[in-house]
Parts: sequence; structure tokens; C-alpha cells
Amino acid sequence: MSIATRRISRARRPSYWSMGYIASWDASMPVSDINWSGLTHAMAFAALPTATGQLDTTFSQNTAAQGAAWVDSLVAAAHGAGKKVFLTIGGANTQAQFAPALANATYRASLVSGVLAYIDAHAFDGLDLDDEPIADADIPNLLLFIDELLAQRPRLVLSFCTGIANMNWRESMLSDANLLAISQRVTMLNCMTYGMAGDWQGWSSWHGSPLYGHAPTTPSDIDITVAQCLNAGVPAAKIGIGAGFFGVGYSGCTGPSQPSTLWTFAGSDGKFDYNTIVNTYLPSMTRVWDATARVPYAWSSTPVGSYNATYISYDDDQSIGEKSAYIKQHRIGGMIMWHVAHQYFPGRPAGSRSPLLSAIRTTLLS
Repeated sequence: MSIATRRISRARRPSYWSMGYIASWDASMPVSDINWSGLTHAMAFAALPTATGQLDTTFSQNTAAQGAAWVDSLVAAAHGAGKKVFLTIGGANTQAQFAPALANATYRASLVSGVLAYIDAHAFDGLDLDDEPIADADIPNLLLFIDELLAQRPRLVLSFCTGIANMNWRESMLSDANLLAISQRVTMLNCMTYGMAGDWQGWSSWHGSPLYGHAPTTPSDIDITVAQCLNAGVPAAKIGIGAGFFGVGYSGCTGPSQPSTLWTFAGSDGKFDYNTIVNTYLPSMTRVWDATARVPYAWSSTPVGSYNATYISYDDDQSIGEKSAYIKQHRIGGMIMWHVAHQYFPGRPAGSRSPLLSAIRTTLLS
């Protein structure tokens, strides 16, 4: 291959996104020590809508001024590293605030103005909408909100968080028409494919972020979630998948696909974060690679840790590599990660403190 040909090949190589959520309340990872090489975007999590269309910008700090200081430090660090920063509004269980704010024209206009003003004041590069748990009934007003944002700011870069498919229940995701309508307005449609198991009726024990392996009692994986988006007409290049920087833990069973009579669900995010799994659980458990689901898990015949875990499913550098390969194989847009501090090890030498971001750098972004 000639030098000229190599230059053409490099120019045509797809650019994937790696969007890491930076949780404002988690001070365990200083902004100054973020491993930017594994990220294309930082997601400043999160400003909160109010039911009357205001924007709470305290970002888990004591005051809005302290929230602004945190935001400005993140934006400055990201821009200094040549990366983008999006303002995230919303998060888990914020649908109760979004719904009334977006249903009222006056409140909706107020929220549009507040969001755009905050983006301008703090030099954000885009906006991430995380209305959870989103339902089809909410979509008409959500589309009005997006349209009003874009009417005032036509070049605004938007990402939107959507849920996961359940092969037993089509309504687990938005309708095809609504998925398509949102995708026509946003740049990135990111599927939150992590925490995909729980104490849910009829389920066997399962994985937190499996690529494959869905079955009647484990009815979800990344592949069917992506397929549902594609079947709805969403362009592949707009679809993102999620990697969990936390796992799901069970007490009683020792692996996936075991009946609920054997186990109790021990928890997920906040209990089985990746750094905790590595430091507390893996030394006393056996790691197994699930060649079907393409994720690892750990098991023990005796309970381990304060949550009495006998089975933990999680993402590590190997499964991150599998997700990166999936993105490239199917020519989808990229990956989101919740959340970055969960894979931070402050006691390790500089350059090795964020192993999962390092895996993303080498498998997706290189």
C-alpha cells in the first residue's frame, strides 16, 4: 500500500464516540486526573429540570455557584485535552419533573431558554437529554421541546438516552415511530445497556451488560436492543451502546441463567462499582468468561463482602474490547459509560489509574 493510499484509508476511518458520564457528586476522581485518552466527550452530570421549567444547576454541590465552579473546571480540563463536553439534564427518575415542564408551553419555553443560556455561559459543546423513565406518552411534548431548542439553536449537538429492549415485552422501549422521530432530531441516540438485570419477576440471574445470550427468562442483551433501533429506521451511525463501569450482584447463585428460587438480588450501581469489584470481591472469587454473553463474571460458593455476593457480572477490559469490536463490526456510532469514577484507582501509578478508559482508547479510539 502506498503512502497516498494509507492517507486515504486513515481519512475514511470512522470516528467513534466514547462518552463518559462524570458524576458531580463523586469526588473520588479529581477532574485533574481524568484519563482523557479514553474519551471523546465528557458528560457533565447533571442539571435537573423542575416541574415549572426552571433548571437546577447545583450539580450536587451546595450552591449553584459551586456547581458552576465544578462545571467550569470540567469544561476547561476537557477543552485543554481537545475533548468535547455536553451538559446533561435529567437522570434516573426525573420524568416526574420533565413531564409537567414539557407539557406546559410557558414552562417549556422557560426550560429552553435556561438550558441554552447555561450552555452559552459555560462553553458546552452540546446537550444530553436523559428523561427517565421515558414513555411513549411523553414523546409528543419531548419532540416539541427538542424542536424549540433547535429553532433557536439549529446547530446544537444533541444526544438522547434511551432504554433497553426486552424480547418478552415490546413496550420496554419506545415505539419504532418514536425512536425514529427522536433520531431525526438528535446526533446520538444512546442505549443505556448497563444494569440490564435485577430482581425482576420471571427473570433468572443475568448479566449487567451482555452483548448476546437473551432467552425467555433472560430476555435482554445489547444485540437485540441495537436491532430494535435499526428496525425502527434509526441510522446505525447515530446509535450508541453502553458499558457499565459497575456490575450486578446476587447472593445465592453462582452464575447466569439460574432460577430466582436460588438467589436474592444484592444490588448494582453504588454497591458493585468496578473499583470495588476489583479490590474487594475478585480476590476471593473465581473469574469466568461467558463466551456467549461476551462478558466476565465472578462467583464464589461462600458469600463475599458486605452484600454477601456469590455471583457478580461486570465489564472489564476484555468485555470492553468485545463491545468495541461490536461497534466496529456493525458500524454504529460509539459507546457511553456510567460512570467514569467507578473505574478509577487512585493508589495506582499515574497512567494506570483508569484501566477501562485505557481499554476503550486501545480498542475503540485507536
